[in-house]
Amino acid sequence: MSQVVNPASTAATPPSFLSRRYTTYMFWLLWGTNFINYVDRYAFSAVLPAVRDEFRLSFFQEGLLATSFLLVYTLGILPLGLLADRIQRKFVVAGGVAFWSLVTAVTAIAPNYGALFATRAALGLGEGSYFPASTSMLASCYPPAKRASIMSRWNTGLLVGAAIGTTGGGLIYGLLGNQWRPVFLVFGIPGLLLALLVALVKEPPRSAEGETISAETALAREGWAGIRRDLGDLWKIASLRVVVALQALSFFVFGATSLFLSQLIHDQFGVSIGLAGTITGAVLVVGGITGLLAGGSISDALVRRYPGARVLVSGWGFALSVPTFAIAVLAMIFDFGLSKEVRLYGLFVPFFFLAVALLQVNSGPLTAVSQDVVTPAKRAAAVGLTLMLSHLLGDLFSPSIVGLLADNLKGFAGSKAFGYALLITCVPILIAAAIVGIWGARFVKGDEERAQGAAA
Repeated sequence: MSQVVNPASTAATPPSFLSRRYTTYMFWLLWGTNFINYVDRYAFSAVLPAVRDEFRLSFFQEGLLATSFLLVYTLGILPLGLLADRIQRKFVVAGGVAFWSLVTAVTAIAPNYGALFATRAALGLGEGSYFPASTSMLASCYPPAKRASIMSRWNTGLLVGAAIGTTGGGLIYGLLGNQWRPVFLVFGIPGLLLALLVALVKEPPRSAEGETISAETALAREGWAGIRRDLGDLWKIASLRVVVALQALSFFVFGATSLFLSQLIHDQFGVSIGLAGTITGAVLVVGGITGLLAGGSISDALVRRYPGARVLVSGWGFALSVPTFAIAVLAMIFDFGLSKEVRLYGLFVPFFFLAVALLQVNSGPLTAVSQDVVTPAKRAAAVGLTLMLSHLLGDLFSPSIVGLLADNLKGFAGSKAFGYALLITCVPILIAAAIVGIWGARFVKGDEERAQGAAA
């Protein structure tokens, strides 16, 4: 019988057939796809107040724009993950980057709400392609013991991109005479060059463990029967179900908050659209990177002693985010006898910074878990399945739900309605995430051992 190996005990060096130069280049190239994805996505959030005013949108209609994107993204991510397990992954990534970059540029000419809705939906198809394939490519380049740290560092790209999208979007909006349409041209075009670089890179081998038959060949022979079996096998893995639950709860909160954040700062604290975007970007990037790097480093250090540490650390991150998130939202609702400037910079910014950091602690560790508990040939499918379900149950409808609740609370709360809607929905969800994470850590060890045994 083959000996079962704990992934955390694998030597922390890249496979011998991959040079350090190659893995470094691959990391930064895929980091760039993460970055440009979130630049394009969050530029819209930066100019949302101007879009709202031009098209006279309610909170619910604004939320539907996010839902249109996430619906297509969610429905597309699993098929695209399965595709990435069957063809060269770099072409899935490159095609997605090129498509979403073109759609971002086309957003600049949207004449009405319906056209804007369509471009946001189309953006979801392009962006749904890159994450499963990119995650699988990174997992091929680095051993299990380093994956949480690597995935956390890679995910800093999304936070830097979100910051540049919101900050840069607000600044470009102001520099170009308070016009929101040119913002999408500026941010959409550079992605086409990145798509070309991804298409030209050498595809990494599927597995650091050295499969004797290519994943493309093995899976292609099995057809749809193999796909159904693989998805069934993946769903039987308890750790993946825990990952789905935690990501869904996290996505609900982040999706409901991030879309409206610049607008809320603009409305509640009376600052300009440009300054609101700058504050949003700074909080997202500094707080998010702090949480990402801390979560990856802490969980990788602890996983050598306790295989479930990556899930456990995620659970405690959610638990600590509850009071910080609540205080930040309360600073928007109540004046506490303080000026808007004191509430903004003395309460909201520091506590929302802490909330963002704690909400991002889970990102790298949970991505690493989704790779560690499956065999190499199913890595992209595992990411596709977990993300599809997480978005479906999490942020697919959260902007619309919270926006609709805020619209209905206006009679009671007036301009503070959205803050009340966030408190009512997000605080209980964060408490639930903490419970699931702390409880669900127990399943990881057995699932890792079964995956290693199947791959041996």
